[in-house]
Amino acid sequence: MTAALLAALLVVAGLAWLGAHRRFVRQRQHVAESARDVDVELRRRHDLVPALVRVVEAHAAHERALLTLLVAEQGALAGPVDRVGETNPALAADAAFAELRRRLHDTEERLAAARRVHADNVRAYDDRVRTFPTSLVARVGGFGAVG
Repeated sequence: MTAALLAALLVVAGLAWLGAHRRFVRQRQHVAESARDVDVELRRRHDLVPALVRVVEAHAAHERALLTLLVAEQGALAGPVDRVGETNPALAADAAFAELRRRLHDTEERLAAARRVHADNVRAYDDRVRTFPTSLVARVGGFGAVG
């Protein structure tokens, strides 16, 4: 009777261990996938810069400050692009500029969403790594904190 109870406890503990390990693998995959999504959006935003430069160059030399900003900064571009569009009505009326501006805003929104998803995935994974009893599985299985 005692041996059967001990065997049952070992089976339950083994199944719990296996389940925790599988959840770690799945969560680590989610973290990597969401990081790739952020990279895709950053590349998309980066690819918009040359098109923005061409459109602005076509409008006038007095927009050199924006060109310098676009090439140098490539950070959150929607704000500077909007300000130039507001101060230069001819540029704001240009269909290509308007389309690029719309695409840039869409990309910035997708990038923000991808960053939120990635942060949530990292937080959930790290919580699991640091919380007992799954921290034991993490330590033995080689699952370290990401964030």
